[in-house]
Amino acid sequence: MNKYTYKGSKLQNHFTAYLMQFVRGKRRDYLEKKIQMAEAKELLEDIGQMEARVVIEELLENQTREELLL
Repeated sequence: MNKYTYKGSKLQNHFTAYLMQFVRGKRRDYLEKKIQMAEAKELLEDIGQMEARVVIEELLENQTREELLL
């Protein structure tokens, strides 16, 4: 394309490119944060399940000790 035949606005094209890049960055940041939150939630659920297992194991151990003492 010859620079003398171009009729568009160079400033508008630069602004549009800048705006599109900004929106892509915000979208990427949003998706990364959403994934990070989902992973953290999953980790907390796993920790809760492990704690529940420990409590059940402790209860069973205490129960067996009491039975042995009787």
